[in-house]
Amino acid sequence: MGLSIKGRIVEISDTQWRGIKRLVVAHGDGESLLELPLDKIAAHVTLNVGDSVEVAVSPERDENYRDNWDIYMWGIVYSYKDRHMYVSVGGLIMSIQVVDEGGPFSIGSKVYIGVRKR
Repeated sequence: MGLSIKGRIVEISDTQWRGIKRLVVAHGDGESLLELPLDKIAAHVTLNVGDSVEVAVSPERDENYRDNWDIYMWGIVYSYKDRHMYVSVGGLIMSIQVVDEGGPFSIGSKVYIGVRKR
Protein backbone atom coordinates (compact mmCIF):
# COMPACT_ATOMS: atom_id res chain seq x y z
CA MET A 1 0.00 0.00 0.00
CA GLY A 2 1.36 3.41 -0.90
CA LEU A 3 0.48 7.05 -0.99
CA SER A 4 0.29 9.21 -4.11
CA ILE A 5 -0.37 12.93 -4.49
CA LYS A 6 -0.82 14.87 -7.69
CA GLY A 7 -0.53 18.60 -7.51
CA ARG A 8 1.15 21.79 -8.64
CA ILE A 9 4.32 23.43 -7.38
CA VAL A 10 3.21 26.72 -5.83
CA GLU A 11 6.48 27.82 -4.23
CA ILE A 12 10.21 27.19 -4.51
CA SER A 13 12.34 28.85 -1.86
CA ASP A 14 15.85 28.77 -0.45
CA THR A 15 16.69 26.93 2.75
CA GLN A 16 19.50 27.61 5.18
CA TRP A 17 21.53 24.91 3.40
CA ARG A 18 23.43 25.84 0.24
CA GLY A 19 21.99 24.22 -2.87
CA ILE A 20 18.87 22.89 -1.13
CA LYS A 21 15.49 24.26 -2.19
CA ARG A 22 12.12 23.83 -0.52
CA LEU A 23 9.25 22.96 -2.86
CA VAL A 24 5.64 23.40 -1.79
CA VAL A 25 3.16 21.27 -3.72
CA ALA A 26 -0.56 22.12 -3.49
CA HIS A 27 -2.92 19.19 -3.95
CA GLY A 28 -6.46 18.08 -3.10
CA ASP A 29 -5.66 17.29 0.54
CA GLY A 30 -3.68 20.49 1.19
CA GLU A 31 0.03 21.22 0.79
CA SER A 32 3.12 19.06 0.98
CA LEU A 33 6.75 20.09 1.24
CA LEU A 34 9.91 18.58 -0.18
CA GLU A 35 13.52 19.68 0.32
CA LEU A 36 15.63 18.81 -2.73
CA PRO A 37 19.10 19.62 -4.08
CA LEU A 38 17.68 21.13 -7.28
CA ASP A 39 21.09 22.14 -8.64
CA LYS A 40 22.26 18.51 -8.43
CA ILE A 41 19.22 17.12 -10.26
CA ALA A 42 18.96 19.87 -12.90
CA ALA A 43 20.68 17.64 -15.47
CA HIS A 44 17.79 15.17 -15.12
CA VAL A 45 14.73 17.36 -14.57
CA THR A 46 13.95 21.04 -14.10
CA LEU A 47 11.17 21.91 -11.67
CA ASN A 48 9.50 25.33 -11.67
CA VAL A 49 6.59 27.05 -9.96
CA GLY A 50 3.44 26.07 -11.84
CA ASP A 51 4.68 22.61 -12.86
CA SER A 52 2.32 19.70 -12.26
CA VAL A 53 3.99 16.86 -10.36
CA GLU A 54 3.21 13.49 -8.88
CA VAL A 55 4.81 12.39 -5.62
CA ALA A 56 4.46 8.74 -4.63
CA VAL A 57 5.53 7.08 -1.39
CA SER A 58 5.74 3.31 -1.17
CA PRO A 59 7.15 0.72 1.21
CA GLU A 60 8.46 -1.21 -1.79
CA ARG A 61 11.31 -0.28 -4.15
CA ASP A 62 10.27 0.32 -7.77
CA GLU A 63 12.61 -1.89 -9.82
CA ASN A 64 11.99 0.37 -12.85
CA TYR A 65 12.54 3.65 -10.99
CA ARG A 66 14.92 5.01 -13.65
CA ASP A 67 12.16 4.80 -16.26
CA ASN A 68 9.23 5.68 -14.01
CA TRP A 69 10.51 8.66 -11.99
CA ASP A 70 12.44 11.89 -12.57
CA ILE A 71 13.65 11.82 -8.95
CA TYR A 72 13.82 8.69 -6.79
CA MET A 73 15.03 8.39 -3.21
CA TRP A 74 14.36 6.61 0.07
CA GLY A 75 13.80 7.84 3.58
CA ILE A 76 12.56 6.97 7.06
CA VAL A 77 9.17 8.03 8.45
CA TYR A 78 9.96 9.75 11.73
CA SER A 79 6.83 11.63 12.81
CA TYR A 80 3.16 12.40 12.31
CA LYS A 81 1.95 15.82 13.42
CA ASP A 82 -0.96 18.07 12.44
CA ARG A 83 -2.04 15.70 9.65
CA HIS A 84 1.47 15.61 8.12
CA MET A 85 3.75 12.62 7.69
CA TYR A 86 7.42 13.59 8.09
CA VAL A 87 10.14 11.63 6.32
CA SER A 88 13.89 12.12 6.65
CA VAL A 89 15.62 11.65 3.31
CA GLY A 90 19.32 11.69 4.08
CA GLY A 91 18.75 14.61 6.43
CA LEU A 92 16.43 16.47 4.05
CA ILE A 93 12.79 16.73 5.08
CA MET A 94 9.68 15.69 3.23
CA SER A 95 6.30 16.55 4.74
CA ILE A 96 3.19 15.14 3.09
CA GLN A 97 -0.26 16.12 4.25
CA VAL A 98 -2.27 12.98 5.01
CA VAL A 99 -5.97 12.46 5.64
CA ASP A 100 -5.55 10.32 8.76
CA GLU A 101 -3.30 11.44 11.61
CA GLY A 102 -1.81 7.92 11.88
CA GLY A 103 -1.02 7.82 8.17
CA PRO A 104 -0.32 4.80 5.99
CA PHE A 105 3.17 4.00 7.37
CA SER A 106 4.44 3.36 10.87
CA ILE A 107 7.16 5.43 12.53
CA GLY A 108 10.57 4.02 11.58
CA SER A 109 9.35 2.58 8.26
CA LYS A 110 11.68 2.77 5.27
CA VAL A 111 9.83 4.27 2.31
CA TYR A 112 10.70 4.97 -1.31
CA ILE A 113 9.76 8.32 -2.83
CA GLY A 114 9.27 9.00 -6.51
CA VAL A 115 8.74 12.44 -8.05
CA ARG A 116 7.86 13.11 -11.68
CA LYS A 117 6.54 15.95 -13.77
CA ARG A 118 3.12 15.30 -15.25
